[in-house]
Amino acid sequence: MASLPVLPDVEFIALAAKRLSRPAQALLPLLHESDLRGSWIGE
Repeated sequence: MASLPVLPDVEFIALAAKRLSRPAQALLPLLHESDLRGSWIGE
């Protein structure tokens, strides 16, 4: 079995908005609670 290459680091940035789409409303809490997240500005 061939091994897969190492993936590079990825950065997500969440910007504030007055209204979020339904997909954004679902995604933001998942990102915030993820074990993969780093520090959030303002924490």
